Amino acid sequence: AFSFNIKCENTYKIVADNNEYNSNTITFETDKKRDISISKTLELTKLDCNQIVNGSILDKETKLPLANTQVTLFENNNEVNKITTDYKGAFSFNIKCENTYKIVADNNEYNSNTITFETDKKRDISISKTLELTKLDCNQIVNGSILDKETKLPLANTQVTLFENNNEVNKITTDYKGAFSLNLNCNSNYKIVANNEEYNSDSVTLNTSKIRDVINNITINLSKKICSQTITGIIRDKTTKNPLPNTTISLYKDNEIVDTYTVGNDGIYLFKLECSSNYKLTVFKNNYLESFKLKTSTLHNRTLTLHIDIEPSVCVQYINGIVRENITDNFIPNAKVILYNNSKEIEQTITDSNGSFYFEIECNKTYTVYTEKINYTKTQQNVISSGKSGYPHNIDLAIEPIIKLKEKNGIKYIETNPILFELDEYKIIDGAKTELNKVIFNMHQNPAIKIEVNYHTDSRGPDDYNLELTINRANATKDYLVSKGIDPDRIIANGYGETRLLNNCKNNVKCSDAEHEINRRTEFIVIKN
Repeated sequence: AFSFNIKCENTYKIVADNNEYNSNTITFETDKKRDISISKTLELTKLDCNQIVNGSILDKETKLPLANTQVTLFENNNEVNKITTDYKGAFSFNIKCENTYKIVADNNEYNSNTITFETDKKRDISISKTLELTKLDCNQIVNGSILDKETKLPLANTQVTLFENNNEVNKITTDYKGAFSLNLNCNSNYKIVANNEEYNSDSVTLNTSKIRDVINNITINLSKKICSQTITGIIRDKTTKNPLPNTTISLYKDNEIVDTYTVGNDGIYLFKLECSSNYKLTVFKNNYLESFKLKTSTLHNRTLTLHIDIEPSVCVQYINGIVRENITDNFIPNAKVILYNNSKEIEQTITDSNGSFYFEIECNKTYTVYTEKINYTKTQQNVISSGKSGYPHNIDLAIEPIIKLKEKNGIKYIETNPILFELDEYKIIDGAKTELNKVIFNMHQNPAIKIEVNYHTDSRGPDDYNLELTINRANATKDYLVSKGIDPDRIIANGYGETRLLNNCKNNVKCSDAEHEINRRTEFIVIKN
């Protein structure tokens, strides 16, 4: 309540002020009446009570401001505002008095944080709040493959080592597909090193970003090591252990010579070898001969020491031979082969399925190699060995089937199966050669005989044609025999056509095929024995 003395006939204004309310005013005029009481009421509306909350969002560890952080204001658990911090990590909200508030800070790289507070009745005050955020664990993955650089095939059991900022942090082995997988931290520097015993090591560097859950893919190609080893030693006399100067040593790989070296007065030799390989060393000096087999390991730069002690060896040479059939050159298996020295039997053997045989002989001697087989001719050949050890003698022994003469009605002849020709042809075909070779064998084995080659036809066909065909076939047969070394003076070729029939199947006489076949014949008649 309030009370004022006022005068008549005047204009008045009453103003009401209260710190917590909006001011209000009332205006009125007084009349002429004295001593009256006037009543006036002013109603005031309460002032809005506001405050300000200012704050900062900081990295909890570094205390550095976090820009671009989302800050959300809740009033009595209802979202009322949302802003983003500036480059200083600062934020500001207008708030009301006598309320409960919650501020939530969110950043993609940090754990969220919340602060709750209540405002009082004081207007226009400023409240300061700071929220510190802890950084999220930022991880990435690297998936990779280790491959052979040349073949592009995966390399299993390869050791993969992970370095972070030059410090080793992990080590794993690739699976059967050559694959590996490692966990990484964000925003860091890595080096990945691949090691395999048979390959040169290699590495890749990787700088991770600040983005979480990224999958990095890499491939490391390894080149195979040029793996080499060394073998060295002294070539010595087995008895005296003294070096053998000017001795030649040869290196073989997979039975092929790859290097040869003649040692000096110290007898020392040295060869470079490949890893995981098979080798043979052969030492030869005059009558000294020795061989050694070795297999290298997978270890690079390994040095092998092998002193070679050798003693005089027997000087030997070799006979490699073939027994074949004359004319046809077919190999003859199961033929007996006998080795003689000065008419004394030294050794005997049997040819294999390829007609081959083998003898080891001493140097500086004369040998005779003799072969025989049932129903075949015999032959022999002399071999004179020299003083050079290891020298091979390759010989060829030709024998042929024994073809005996037949005799009928006092006439001797060489028996063959029918000599076949193509129809109306006189060229010698392969089937005929097999039979004609029997004639050749017999004439070889009976060099004094002479023969008539007589060809006959049956009566079918023109007489003149049949006569000419048999003459051509007889001459072709003689030519073949002569081409195989038979003296042409030992052969008379006759073609008789149908002039010497053995039955009555002449022209215009009906006969069976079997009766005609009797007249078609070839004869090899011995005319001089």
